[in-house]
Amino acid sequence: MRITILSLVAMLTLSACGAVPERAAEEIIEQAAESNGDDLGDVDTDFDDEGSLTIESDEGTVSVGANVDIPDSLSVPVPSGAVAVNVFTDDTDTMVSLTSDQGFDEVVEFYEDWASSVDPALETSFMEYTTDNGVIKTMTWLDDPGTIAVTAAICFSVETGELDDVCITIFETPEG
Repeated sequence: MRITILSLVAMLTLSACGAVPERAAEEIIEQAAESNGDDLGDVDTDFDDEGSLTIESDEGTVSVGANVDIPDSLSVPVPSGAVAVNVFTDDTDTMVSLTSDQGFDEVVEFYEDWASSVDPALETSFMEYTTDNGVIKTMTWLDDPGTIAVTAAICFSVETGELDDVCITIFETPEG
């Protein structure tokens, strides 16, 4: 729930209020969280020169933008040229959303190579469906205890509006 609220607020703040002073953004975020019954404690925001927003609280960190930093805690590899657009970290979990202009098949091959070296082996699933806009393919790799999940999917490009990007979501949590 907190991830969703922080991500939504961050995205809305970025899209609607690029030049909002940081203290006003902090107030908006704190009020949104409190209205949902969450107490995030002290909230710090940081807008960088490229339009990215990072929100840090006692609960964790969310970064949203055109090219945010991939956290050092992420052990799953990232394909060359992939750009992080959303990052969430807390004391245990890491979630990274990326876009790649590599083709879907290239990204799948990259993760298939990686997955073949992971022990225990990862389960995979594939979906393909046709929409009015084209074919959407999704491939997911998941370990048995549920501590690693990687999904690659054909998605709409922000630049072209076409189904010609690959969106990648990586989630890691320690076994426990």
